[in-house]
Amino acid sequence: MHEHLVEVQLLGDKVTLKSVGDTEVSREVVEIVSKKLSAAEKRARASAPAHHIALLALLDLGEDYVYARK
Repeated sequence: MHEHLVEVQLLGDKVTLKSVGDTEVSREVVEIVSKKLSAAEKRARASAPAHHIALLALLDLGEDYVYARK
């Protein structure tokens, strides 16, 4: 597997991620996370800090995972 960098914008911050593996998988993961963060941001209070929004998105992803396992 080869290493590659993926630059993304999440919650207004530009982040460069180092990934090993399929570039398409990395992009798909980033797209899923971005959508979950956007949804969580819409549900959160206007003054909610970014880490609270990230936690809401993480809980959503965890719930998706549990349902997918069942």
